[in-house]
Amino acid sequence: MYNILIVDDEPLICRGLSSLLQSSGLAIGSLHTALSGHEALDYLRMEEIDLLITDIQMGAMSGIELMHQAKILKPWVQAIVISAHETFQYAQLAMRLGAKDYLIKPLKNEQFLNAVRSVLLQME
Repeated sequence: MYNILIVDDEPLICRGLSSLLQSSGLAIGSLHTALSGHEALDYLRMEEIDLLITDIQMGAMSGIELMHQAKILKPWVQAIVISAHETFQYAQLAMRLGAKDYLIKPLKNEQFLNAVRSVLLQME
């Protein structure tokens, strides 16, 4: 069973992705959501997180900075980045930090689930 953390400063996105994952049938042990990078770091410190799904642009801490901090705290945590920006620089930065996928909003349900499924399969 895998533990997943979804981070986005838009509560609607967090709820939607969480709901989609809960009904996906994937081997999910626990599912957490955070509305900021700082809140996400608290989860990373307190919980066993396997997969981090983060927006790239949030308030005080970007998804890039969050990924960097997550790698320091727990180097094994895998990441998927979601963004409203198709900018190549963002994608390149995310991939350099080890992101397994870079998805553009608005997300298509099947595309999102396939990305998560792919990362979880690689972790087995």
